[in-house]
Amino acid sequence: MSTAIPETMRAVMLRNPGPPSSLKIETIPTPTPQPGQVLIKVRAFGLNRSEVFTRLGHSPIRVVPLPRVLGIECVGTVAAVVEEEDGAGKDGLKVGDKVATCMGGMGRAFDGGYAEFCVVPRAQVVRIGVEAGLEELGWDIWGALPEMIQTSWGSLFSSLKIKKGDSLLIRGGTSSIGLAATALGSHHGVLPLWMILSSC
Repeated sequence: MSTAIPETMRAVMLRNPGPPSSLKIETIPTPTPQPGQVLIKVRAFGLNRSEVFTRLGHSPIRVVPLPRVLGIECVGTVAAVVEEEDGAGKDGLKVGDKVATCMGGMGRAFDGGYAEFCVVPRAQVVRIGVEAGLEELGWDIWGALPEMIQTSWGSLFSSLKIKKGDSLLIRGGTSSIGLAATALGSHHGVLPLWMILSSC
């Protein structure tokens, strides 16, 4: 299932490491999703430190082969969904859904979110804005969230395995990751919750 998709798109391409001027807006073919993939019409993306390292040439070429469209996260709307041949992944995701995605090789192993369209594995696509009160958030807000929330969630629930009633100390509590961890911890009943706001 898909909607009208242009043959070409604009993307920010890195062909050789260097200063910010080494990032060039180019017109390239719009990617075509394969079975188990989703084509996202990108509405916003975050800028991350790892992309700066890649642009400067600090990511090994075997990890991030060039040329590459950078971007380890993006938000947008589903432009096309290609079902697995065995029917796996039929979760109701449909064209027009608001979605977020991050990591999983984006902007490193395959082209990322610095483009008008991005193809990613279906397994790393999450619907957004479906909860009450969130439907009014703008793309600028959504674009700042995926990697920040994923990092905070993974730290708290995958690594630390926190649960209701646990205590939590957050160093760097005023950073985006610290604020996200504070909100997630509080929402999940982690109390008391302490933050270190600055250091001497």
